[in-house]
Amino acid sequence: MKIVFIAFFGGLILAAHPAFAQTWTQATAPNLTWLVTASSADGSKAVAGAFTGPLYVSTNSGANWEAADSIDDGPWGSVTCSADGTVMAATTGSFIYTSTNSGATWQFNGSGRFAACSADGRRLVAVAFMGAIRASTNSGETFSQVGALPASGVGQIASSADGSKLVVIYANGRFYTSHDFGVTWMTNTVPTNSWNTVAGSADGTIWAASAGRKNAGNSGLIYLSTNSGISWFQANAPLINWITVDVSADGTRMMGATVGDSTTDPVNAIYQSTNSGASWALMSTPVAWWSSISGSADFNKLVAVASGVIYTSLSAPTPILSTSLSDDNFVISWTIPSSDLLLHQNSDLTSTNWTAVGVAPTTNYSNLQYEVIPPAANTQEFYRLQGTSEL
Repeated sequence: MKIVFIAFFGGLILAAHPAFAQTWTQATAPNLTWLVTASSADGSKAVAGAFTGPLYVSTNSGANWEAADSIDDGPWGSVTCSADGTVMAATTGSFIYTSTNSGATWQFNGSGRFAACSADGRRLVAVAFMGAIRASTNSGETFSQVGALPASGVGQIASSADGSKLVVIYANGRFYTSHDFGVTWMTNTVPTNSWNTVAGSADGTIWAASAGRKNAGNSGLIYLSTNSGISWFQANAPLINWITVDVSADGTRMMGATVGDSTTDPVNAIYQSTNSGASWALMSTPVAWWSSISGSADFNKLVAVASGVIYTSLSAPTPILSTSLSDDNFVISWTIPSSDLLLHQNSDLTSTNWTAVGVAPTTNYSNLQYEVIPPAANTQEFYRLQGTSEL
């Protein structure tokens, strides 16, 4: 079987690179001091927590938000969810709560300050009191301690898609990394700073961590790792008061928000990188006191929360088809998109006889990609992704 692959997105025409073509829309949400947010892989579901009040959940890509039966009233320190948005976890300064029905109901799961979730929703991990690492392998039904870190200065935790690689950041200038689901940890020394958020690519290879400005002599930083958290280096990013950072599934795109704390800082700005953090560009965004950003796997659906408001952004995805061999089968894959796409095939590029490949994609939870094994053919075949609707 001879196969030629083409990545073509039908029905949508981009006039500019999607990285700089976002528009932002204010969501229908209560006027709360929003602190944290997380999104499903396709961006259709999201969860957000504020300084006070219950958790809020959106099932329409962040456009509208409804209060959840979340037991606690915050302040919420972290939220996370599975790739399909079914499993969610949230923490206050003391406790962790989980949901297995997209936030409709929640249950109490003991101590937890910050939490992370695997893409399939089976593995949850939380940093608890005295640095204890508590983990669940049954979507939060039960937790048990699997490891421990220093008790003081602990910050946010983030997970690779399969849950095996974890990073915990400390304000005292140390990052801790685990490659065995939190059982053992290695440490790296980084500058002492107000480290506040960490995020990584789906495979856990690329990581980004942000720090805010503590005082005039301690600039805000973004640090990167390109070797699964083994070592870290300073990104070529502005030395400003970073408040949050997030990373796309493939690690190429990053978003960071800053809150200006002096006349030298851009006030309440959002920056984006499209080259894995090598350079950063200021985006045109609403003026708001940003606190957290989350994106779909391809980063074409974004949710940004701030004091009093929630904003969403939607741009057209431009996925790239990849190929591989698995058990002598050709596999076509692409990052889970933020809008519906269908894989089509055609044996002759000069014709318009494109037909849908009659195989439903499966989800690879280790890299947040859809995969299709096309039917065997004796002719040369071309493949493209076709949009089912316009944005």
